[in-house]
Amino acid sequence: MIRIGRYLHVNKDKGIIYRPRAQSFDLWCDAYFSGNWSPVTAHIDSSTTKSRTGFAITFAGCSIAWSSILQTEVALSITEAEFIVLSEGLQSTIPLNGIDH
Repeated sequence: MIRIGRYLHVNKDKGIIYRPRAQSFDLWCDAYFSGNWSPVTAHIDSSTTKSRTGFAITFAGCSIAWSSILQTEVALSITEAEFIVLSEGLQSTIPLNGIDH
C-alpha cells in the first residue's frame, strides 16, 4: 500500500486520459465454462463445477463497472454459461439506465 501511495505521489502529474466516443452504454461479457473442474476434488468441492463469469460496463468508452466471479448456478453448456453472464451483466446496467439524461 505504501508503494502505491509513493508511486501516485511521484506521478501526480500523469493520468489516464479518456476520449469518449459517444454517450452510450456498452456491456462486454464472457464466461469460462467449468474452468475449475477437477475430477480429484469434484466430490469434495462443488464450486469446481461452476463457470467463471466476467463482464465490464462502459459509458462513452470509459469503464465504469466490472466484475469477475463464479456463477451462482451450474451451467450445463458453454451457451448456458454465456446466457447467465449476459443476464447478470444486464441486471447491473438497469440502475445505470438514467445516467445519460
